[in-house]
Amino acid sequence: MIKKQKETADLNHRYGYTKPDDYPGEMYDKDTGLPSFNLFEDRLKMALLNEQVKDQRMRKLKIAVAGIYIENLSDLADETLHREVRRQTAALLTEVLPANYTVACGINYPFWVMMPYLSTAVDAEVWVNKIQMALGRKILAGGQEFRLKCRIGVSLFEHDAEDTVTTMVGKAIAALHKAVSGRREVVYFAELANL
Repeated sequence: MIKKQKETADLNHRYGYTKPDDYPGEMYDKDTGLPSFNLFEDRLKMALLNEQVKDQRMRKLKIAVAGIYIENLSDLADETLHREVRRQTAALLTEVLPANYTVACGINYPFWVMMPYLSTAVDAEVWVNKIQMALGRKILAGGQEFRLKCRIGVSLFEHDAEDTVTTMVGKAIAALHKAVSGRREVVYFAELANL
């Protein structure tokens, strides 16, 4: 809790916000405790800047962004059950991923994940597979078993000068749309050129 308060205070100071009503939206989701999409974008921006300003002698690392859409979340009519499934899904994601990865609540898509410090594209695939395995577990909510039907869209930062927060998220959304429309569990943005 203290870490969250410090991060919020740092962001407030950085952007000149003086009181909670000044900044757009909450910094953390009240149901899941995850960072908001605004905070996710800020963390992604910092990770991209860190990689872009590295000296030539330093090893360049990759950053993956994954958008996660849960198809059957809308099947839950009860709002309490809906919140419980989101809370448990958030817990599954944070349990399986390292602490330096950011799992956040999204605006149009329930969850976003930023995976920094990847050596190769294969590392991203390994972590996405772990996400799939975690989300493949049954969730017990409201006395009912619930199995998530997830679609994941992934974009990878490979030191393209054109990549920004907006393009990284946009590429993940494009891949996510292809995953949903093509009934595939995971689509990487790099694959879209080949489809």
